[in-house]
Amino acid sequence: MVTRPSQSEARGRPTVRPVAFGLQAITPGDPAYLLLQAARRQTITPQDLAAKRAELYLDDPAVVRYLTWLAAAARGDFGRSFRSYTPATQLYADRVGLEQAVAAA
Repeated sequence: MVTRPSQSEARGRPTVRPVAFGLQAITPGDPAYLLLQAARRQTITPQDLAAKRAELYLDDPAVVRYLTWLAAAARGDFGRSFRSYTPATQLYADRVGLEQAVAAA
């Protein structure tokens, strides 16, 4: 049976996006450096770091970064894991697949 969310539930959902973005923004350390480390780069040059920061829009104002992040999320691009450099969508898909297999058992 499909039920509609209550008005309070529907109003609460838009807050998830800014919270998720905010958690990314307050991650300790430089996200560009962490991603380069996760990609198992042996040496990280200042040029590598600058290129990754530009790729992630880290030098842009927060509003621009948020809108860019929101547009990417709408396309299904949720970025990469800071630990494994695996695309987040793959991590989600693996997790959902595991949960469905357990639920079916």
